[in-house]
Amino acid sequence: MTRQDLIDELRKNKMIKIGEPVDYARFCELHSSGYSHIPEYQFADLLGIPVSSFNNIKNKGQRTILLKDLIPAYEKQLKAEIIQEALRRFEPGQQITLDQFSEFYTHYANIYPQMTEVKFGGFLDISQNSLPHLRRAGTTIVLKSRYSAKAMTEALMQEKLVTPGAKIDYPTFLSLFETAKKKHPSLQHISQYAFAKLLGIPKSNFSGLKSGKILTLQILKAYMPPKPIQVANLSPEEVQNIRQDLMQRCHAKPRELCTYARFQELRQGYEHISTRQFAFLLGISEPSYYGMKYGGKARILTDCFDKESILPLLVEKYNLTPGEKITYARFLELHQDYLNLELYIFADILENFIRNFRTYQSGSYRKCSYLTK
Repeated sequence: MTRQDLIDELRKNKMIKIGEPVDYARFCELHSSGYSHIPEYQFADLLGIPVSSFNNIKNKGQRTILLKDLIPAYEKQLKAEIIQEALRRFEPGQQITLDQFSEFYTHYANIYPQMTEVKFGGFLDISQNSLPHLRRAGTTIVLKSRYSAKAMTEALMQEKLVTPGAKIDYPTFLSLFETAKKKHPSLQHISQYAFAKLLGIPKSNFSGLKSGKILTLQILKAYMPPKPIQVANLSPEEVQNIRQDLMQRCHAKPRELCTYARFQELRQGYEHISTRQFAFLLGISEPSYYGMKYGGKARILTDCFDKESILPLLVEKYNLTPGEKITYARFLELHQDYLNLELYIFADILENFIRNFRTYQSGSYRKCSYLTK
């Protein structure tokens, strides 16, 4: 009998569990259940118990762990199983009660007695420090790393609750908010401002809508089909090809602040296009063009800015962790790759709320946290 055959047989008969703590009496119980023909030391070795550990449990009354070498792979499999079950029970980002957590944990603790609350909570993105808060407050958020604001927005569109480009007033917003909370448990604990952000409404604009200073607002403008840039004698496809060439060959960046000298540099090779038309091609309005021409700057290619693509790139490049705290100096270091973006836009990408940005920038607020999407 190979080691794997023995392990499979014992686990199939529910006689052992990976990571189970055993003493010598428990070892003898296993050994005598059909395996006494195998020498003790050999049987111990098959169960992943080194000679030194076996001597300790036999002669000193100590305990040891069964199949310790299999624990990493086992925990990976167990984590996947628990997360899969959690996703059937809860929505990522949902706030659950202490009773819900305890019932879920008890279900697995009965199957895997060695499963601690801390380890189980970690599988659900509940940190060790959050467990005492859960017991005090009675609620916590689960599966935070799997929550995606973009996925939630797209789900609301798929459910036809919201339509890109639609104009809404404040009563309509409240109705949408209540309907969305009923359909999605993860939205039940968020604020009106956070829901407005899902709909693509900036905080300042939403404040105006809520106070009555603004009667209606257009939602989800980023999901509206882009209007083709109209340039004389050029088709939309030709405009798109020129833009792609400028971004690849001249390293033009969406939302880059462009001086008139930089504008002329980008126009090299396209002198057959008038300066005014080339400005339109870059998304520069007529007033902005003249402001740039006489010493100012204008932002270019603003409609090419893909906000959602930036955070995953930052996470991968700098090995960032969900919920990580960063200093202002670290924030500026991360911003170096995206100097074309205003600081408050870059801060928003890292989920540092704009309402905190002024104090954050001045230094009185030295840390910010973000959640990956």
